Amino acid sequence: MSADQLFAAAEAENAATTWILRFIGFLLMVAGISLVLQPIAVFADVLPLLGDIVGCMLITIAFIIAGFFSGLTISIAWLIYHPLIGGVLFLVFTVLTCGSLYLVRSLTQSDSGEGKANQKDVDEEAHQEQDSESVAKGVEVEAETVEEVPFGSSLGP
Repeated sequence: MSADQLFAAAEAENAATTWILRFIGFLLMVAGISLVLQPIAVFADVLPLLGDIVGCMLITIAFIIAGFFSGLTISIAWLIYHPLIGGVLFLVFTVLTCGSLYLVRSLTQSDSGEGKANQKDVDEEAHQEQDSESVAKGVEVEAETVEEVPFGSSLGP
């Protein structure tokens, strides 16, 4: 065998070993994330069918999260050793991260906005019922105003 053939065989062996280690790392990450999410499945196991459905859903979520973080780890490694390819991979994972965060944030804001509106309606109805009960008893009740304090600001002057 010539030196070129030996180097080609060593490179092929290293590439195979690298992909095997990446796959093992991915599987370990899936296992770790699944173990972290497992208490949710146990909690849902109160109803047997619901526990199975939630368990499958959590494994799917673990695969997605592990795939994302494995890809991010690989892209950072490629960024160090092969800057051009790593830069493209890192850019793709950065865009996917920002898009995912934007999607989750927009979904949670729309859900929380509906929840606040519903809570406001419930509060108004309860206040109206309290006013009508007080008027029926002949007692006037002044409307209380609640001032919202932004998170992180002090309550004092």
